[in-house]
Amino acid sequence: MKRKRLVFTLAELIVTVVIVGILASVAIVGYRKAIESSRGRDACIQLKLIQTAEKMRYLEQNSYVSCSNTSDCSQKLGLDLVGQDWKYSVVVNSGFTAKAERVGVVSGQYNENCSYSITQDDEEPTGTSCVYTP
Repeated sequence: MKRKRLVFTLAELIVTVVIVGILASVAIVGYRKAIESSRGRDACIQLKLIQTAEKMRYLEQNSYVSCSNTSDCSQKLGLDLVGQDWKYSVVVNSGFTAKAERVGVVSGQYNENCSYSITQDDEEPTGTSCVYTP
């Protein structure tokens, strides 16, 4: 009785490595897109939180508060804003406009001007989401 040996040729191994590499690159791009989409949703949630805090402040003190950066907004509105991916600010005119701008965007990997904004009357934040372009 002869035993058959399982031997792979060099060509078979190279083809397998190439296929695994292609699958890994596709998975990484999909993963990065999902992460950036999640960060955009986080920014929208934080903007809704700022909007609610501004409305409550207006009801209590009959004025809105402006702030120029995330820590300033957290302090003035009494919020715990998570700001490592986004810079939050509020501009007061007759009403207010809260804005979230993406920070740490690497040139060439994402569209450069990704930001969201919301006013006192908006139902949902509007803006341009960060799109990953490998």
